[in-house]
Amino acid sequence: MAEASRSSGARLESVPSQTLQLHIRPFFSPADCSAIRRSCRLGRDLITRAFMRRRITRFLENKQLLRLFAVDEPTQEGGMHPMAYLLGLMYVLEMAAAAEWQLWEAWLRTMRHIGGLTDTLPIRITAADVRQVASKAAFDRQPASLKQLMLFGHKLRGRDGNPMAVTPLDQQRHGRVGGAGITVCTKEDLPADHPFRASYKLEDPVCRVAGLTYSSVMDAVVCWMLPEGETAKVHRVTRNTIRQQQAAGIARVSKRGEERRRSRVIFLNGGAESDPFASYLRVTRRPNHAIIELMTTEEPVATNNNNTNNSNDTAGNVGGA
Repeated sequence: MAEASRSSGARLESVPSQTLQLHIRPFFSPADCSAIRRSCRLGRDLITRAFMRRRITRFLENKQLLRLFAVDEPTQEGGMHPMAYLLGLMYVLEMAAAAEWQLWEAWLRTMRHIGGLTDTLPIRITAADVRQVASKAAFDRQPASLKQLMLFGHKLRGRDGNPMAVTPLDQQRHGRVGGAGITVCTKEDLPADHPFRASYKLEDPVCRVAGLTYSSVMDAVVCWMLPEGETAKVHRVTRNTIRQQQAAGIARVSKRGEERRRSRVIFLNGGAESDPFASYLRVTRRPNHAIIELMTTEEPVATNNNNTNNSNDTAGNVGGA
């Protein structure tokens, strides 16, 4: 191993410095950067703290993530060497990019209104956040969406109040997110007529949490942060029941499923930076009827109409919600 490192260093030193910096260094993978920095003095000159900061910043800019993440300045105070912190952060960001990082932004803005995000936006990433990510071997086994959650899940809160920290999937694809067990499904696990089979994605796969099947890990995380009913922040505006003959088409919009129950959450407001509150529809189909609930974090407005914040069932249709 030491001989291979010396050989690699010798080959690097035979390449003109300007060629290395301008034409070769930009193509180094995160693993290359770590190995080359350890291989020789030239490697340490090439993979500097300034280079790592520029590369991370460029990644965040290219992926439009500067409103989602802010990177803390590397210091020794975080219990992690500054270069180890930057190399580790770059590895997590780039190796989890198979799933779109940017998709988290709207969800996290919504969760700030609902109470599921304990941090501000952009989330400040520190050495402590990088240090708590699983080992490289365990990290590499996870689907991309779980890799992403490893970086900031502990800053989220599930409906049970537990941080959404990730316990990595084992060889049987079982793990934990916060206080809930999670099992990731392969496409082959799903019957040919399963509603989630056609949209299955390796980077954000179908999963099971607490007896429910979700179309993706990201969907499961978002749903697990939503309260089951009303809270100090979330209010029910209306709850409508649709009769059996009207409910027939609702299965097509399901996002989580049991044998006799399918549901979808449709977010209406809260994901944009300028949104002052969050609101969403929860649509649940049961064997003989469907229930539609309109939930919001907007404060109720005093009115003489006693039905404004009515949580009783009323017959109606989707438009009536």
